[in-house]
Amino acid sequence: MGRVKPKNQLNIYKEFWNLANQANDLAQTGNYDVDMLISAWKHQLTASNFFYGTLVCKEPNHDANKTYYSLKTEPKEHQLIYCQIGRGYSKELFDPHWCYVLKHCGTKLIVVPVTSIKQDSGTLTVPYEYDIEEDSHIKARMHFDDIRCVDKMRILEKKGYINIITPRIEIEKAISNFFNFTEKNIDAKE
Repeated sequence: MGRVKPKNQLNIYKEFWNLANQANDLAQTGNYDVDMLISAWKHQLTASNFFYGTLVCKEPNHDANKTYYSLKTEPKEHQLIYCQIGRGYSKELFDPHWCYVLKHCGTKLIVVPVTSIKQDSGTLTVPYEYDIEEDSHIKARMHFDDIRCVDKMRILEKKGYINIITPRIEIEKAISNFFNFTEKNIDAKE
């Protein structure tokens, strides 16, 4: 194992000034929504300040590893949650999105980002995408190529949760096809 990196050695104001200049250059291209990038940074900084500045301070030993964030209402698997997935690289889905809860992992969730299907939406790209129906009979498109694990702090709970009509078994089959999972002979013997 390597040495532990000392924390907080950089000049925060200088580093953010450099980031501001880079963000300004990006805005000048006219091809990118820097406002939403800043919004994602604000969300992450606000959540981090709450976790490390409030929740960790309430934990008796101030140990972040023993500190947990709780939602007022826990989402269930096979529901949609509204999630600040942040900003990543150019071809990843980003910003707040509805996401299908594939697996609840305690403090984190494995999710599949979902987009609305509009009149000008392209055709379904199998096996990367799969269309589902929400409980209000609205159709939505799951993006298996953007599956990720998210911390519960990314959930924007005020939007509530949406139930899915499409049977879970059909969604799981589509995901299995996407990953090209197959049952092996040895699996059948167990």
